[in-house]
Amino acid sequence: MASRCRRLLVALLSLILLTSGAAVARDDQATGREGKPDNIGAATMLLNGTIVLDLRAEGPGGVIGDARLTYRPGEPHYQVVRDHLPELRPGMTVIEPPFD
Repeated sequence: MASRCRRLLVALLSLILLTSGAAVARDDQATGREGKPDNIGAATMLLNGTIVLDLRAEGPGGVIGDARLTYRPGEPHYQVVRDHLPELRPGMTVIEPPFD
């Protein structure tokens, strides 16, 4: 369990680093402030409350990172992710904004 959490945390931190200013604005990519992407993927809440994040980051030189992170109620970091997506309800999928 600890190694799974560690791997997920490393994946999430890597994606955050790639999207926190290293992202390169391209003509075919919608960008917001300071050339950062408007979103980093999609979040889905399953009927049992589990949150599934499908994330994507693009970096310099064409580097692309994809990750799927799953947070079940009661797991570490569940509430942080839940608070970041206040509009998310069971059965819904929403666009995931970058963490500030």
